[in-house]
Amino acid sequence: MISKNYKKSFKTHTFLFTKITTFDFDSLRPHRHILLAMQYEKNLIQLKEENFNRIKIPDYSVKRQENIVTVDIEFIKGIQLNELTKNDYRQIIFEDLVLRVDVYGKRKTFHDYALKNFIIEDGTKELYYVDLEHYGEKSLIEQIKKFNLRFEN
Repeated sequence: MISKNYKKSFKTHTFLFTKITTFDFDSLRPHRHILLAMQYEKNLIQLKEENFNRIKIPDYSVKRQENIVTVDIEFIKGIQLNELTKNDYRQIIFEDLVLRVDVYGKRKTFHDYALKNFIIEDGTKELYYVDLEHYGEKSLIEQIKKFNLRFEN
């Protein structure tokens, strides 16, 4: 099982988070819920192969059954990026997410820059992006607009 261990004196803590996403049936498009679940699963499988340089992605596993996608993801112990810490990581996020081009020359990256999606890990101070469902392809213009909404002072 996926886990990140945190040592504390004479014991070790392991945290795991499970996210279950159910795609709803639509009678006007009866197969859409299955196709959306398959696309979500495919994105998460592709994400496993990606590298975001200084921004880490928690380890995770994904499985799909029909229209239900279950993601077991390691819980990163730390603090959310916030108004006091965002400028410390602003340039890293801009360079490693917004301007990122993947190994296939596409603009596939994370596209929701809400501060709550970033965790600064206790002890290491490494930056993690934790809301994996926001992985996808967006234009550079879209990326910059979304980034500026969150990171302009």
